[in-house]
Amino acid sequence: MLAQSASVEDLVRRQPPVLTVTPASTAGIVEELAIYHAAFASCFKYVGQPQWFAVYLRGLLVADVPRKNIEAVALRLLGAGEAADRHVRALQHFVSEGVWDDAAVLRRHWGLVEERLGEDEGVLTVDGSDLPKQGTHSAGVARQWCGVLGKRANCQAGVFVGYASRHGYTLLDRRLYLPELWFSPAYRDRWLAAAIPPQTGFATKPALAADMVEAMVASQQLRARWLTGDEGYGDDPAFLDRVAACGRWYEVARSTHVWPLVEPDGQTTRAAPTAWVPPATHSMGPVPTRVRLHPDSPSSQAVPTIAAAVPDTAWQRHRVLEGGKGPLLA
Repeated sequence: MLAQSASVEDLVRRQPPVLTVTPASTAGIVEELAIYHAAFASCFKYVGQPQWFAVYLRGLLVADVPRKNIEAVALRLLGAGEAADRHVRALQHFVSEGVWDDAAVLRRHWGLVEERLGEDEGVLTVDGSDLPKQGTHSAGVARQWCGVLGKRANCQAGVFVGYASRHGYTLLDRRLYLPELWFSPAYRDRWLAAAIPPQTGFATKPALAADMVEAMVASQQLRARWLTGDEGYGDDPAFLDRVAACGRWYEVARSTHVWPLVEPDGQTTRAAPTAWVPPATHSMGPVPTRVRLHPDSPSSQAVPTIAAAVPDTAWQRHRVLEGGKGPLLA
């Protein structure tokens, strides 16, 4: 929890730098891009793949290609001569059918992030992002909440984990969210057409985020103490428990209810609730299956209630920023 750390002031003071691109800042970018590309060459399975990876990487950065589709990128970088069709097909095959070690790419990326941005007080950021769609065949597309549009709409939903420190910020990992209806028999043909791995199981967005955080922590490649996310993740107890098990600190909303620590005989333990499925009280009606708190479980408390019991000497006041009506303090 936020109040547990004495380094909040450092986090407030170390605002990520504003990243602006100027003509002067692009000097040597071609050489740097070549070095960056070479760092991932060993992750590809076939000899020609690094070459097409370089083309695709350059295409994403070309400013005069407004639509970054495969054909436009291939024609812009490789020309529209006699071999144009062959180049387009080769680049399309690399993106859609190519095979490479995705886990190795992520590990190498995390290593580069640690080299350039890593620090002990690094912050993991968890959030979702949605892409509006018109069709029905893209993997995971469905009518669901679309944050970009601010309403329910036909879209794909993704979950992303980023990293921020006083040196900068970047993305670390991503997962495509598959709505529950995609696991129904009616969507079987779309499932196969989208080449979704058959072993894929349903997972909520907080569960997907927790999977990525656990994988990053287990790799021991990137330093990070904090994790932040919006209430969609912060209100999920299972997600917070998994983050805590990874040894990461996080903020909680004031409305959060928790089970406080108790210290019997000098040993600190948590007054944890007991999971319980109510037994059937009669033979009629459905059998209870929903897990609930046992009636004998200890009562939870709101975070402000616990905070009020902490002595004033245990708190530190920090200036977060200068607001229009004076400094904002926490």
